[in-house]
Amino acid sequence: MVIANLADPAIRAAVLDREKDVIRIRAEAKRAVSAERTGPVPDLLALSLAELATHQFPARRPLLYRGDSVVFREGHIGQIYAERGFGKSWLMQTIALVAAYGIDALGFHNPTPCRVLQVDGEMASEELQERSANLCRMLNVPSYTTGALTIIAADWQDTYLPRLDTLEGQEAIEPYVEAADFILFDNRSCLFDPEGEKDPTAWQPAQDYLLSLRRRGKAVMLAHHSNRMGGARGISKAEDPMNLLLKLTRPEDYSQDQGARFLVTFDKARGVYGAAAAPFIAALTQSGWLVEPAEAEEDSAAKKLRDYLLLANTVNERPKSASAAVSAAHVNRNKGFEAWAAMLKRGEVAEHADGGFYVVEVPCEL
Repeated sequence: MVIANLADPAIRAAVLDREKDVIRIRAEAKRAVSAERTGPVPDLLALSLAELATHQFPARRPLLYRGDSVVFREGHIGQIYAERGFGKSWLMQTIALVAAYGIDALGFHNPTPCRVLQVDGEMASEELQERSANLCRMLNVPSYTTGALTIIAADWQDTYLPRLDTLEGQEAIEPYVEAADFILFDNRSCLFDPEGEKDPTAWQPAQDYLLSLRRRGKAVMLAHHSNRMGGARGISKAEDPMNLLLKLTRPEDYSQDQGARFLVTFDKARGVYGAAAAPFIAALTQSGWLVEPAEAEEDSAAKKLRDYLLLANTVNERPKSASAAVSAAHVNRNKGFEAWAAMLKRGEVAEHADGGFYVVEVPCEL
């Protein structure tokens, strides 16, 4: 093996030139591959701060209200998530009917009905047919044969329904997407690549498609599953561009014979405040939806922790840590730790001189 003498200026210059050539060739190859993969570089619109202040963006039409507040507009992306069998498909179908026919349900309404497309990748044809008929009857949907709501279901296709994060799937539904203002996908794991729940790269084609619909002014709502900790299943990347996240959980007094009865929490609601974003309990009965007021999960967790700490202090079995208190109080761990931190900050919980934590009794003001 011959080793170059780098002390020789001529040899050193030749080696450096060769390294520069290698770097240049690699860069050119990378640009060529990138151009082949993505096509030409797009022309981007950039606005100065002064231009942004006066630029007229197209108005986004409200598509869903709660009370007097707009909760969903054209171009918005949202998601309803819950564990299996909680009733998210019932809620998705109800929102589709509210948006399409201008009816009121669960506090949601739409004064100017819009064109709605519902894509279902999960339910059997006869079950979807039965549910739709029952909801129309319960909600007194007028003239539901006029075509304001269009439904595509995987189960009644002659062949398979292609995944919607593929060009084939997008081209298949494009005529119906083009005609719609509001599109509901039920659900993510059936209609998009399920690997996208754990791999950000696998989810990227779906996110690119959803953002392309936003740019076209299409509103999109997805149904998704919860994980064992109560959050949305999979990576959080999918939630980053979303305007609305509705979380469904079981009320504390739920029993199996109640069917579709769940607590609705606004986990994320850009631009929605006050009563419009307040949690509520929804129950589907033979007469339609019933709505019950509900306290926030954080308030419920704090109450459970407080009751447990009072009892533990009485029997001199105070918990040694926040984790022990959250487990013994039987509250959701995430909400329990949030409530615990807030109680510590307010001085409602303190460490006892004899060990463990207890509730500090705050004297009433006269």
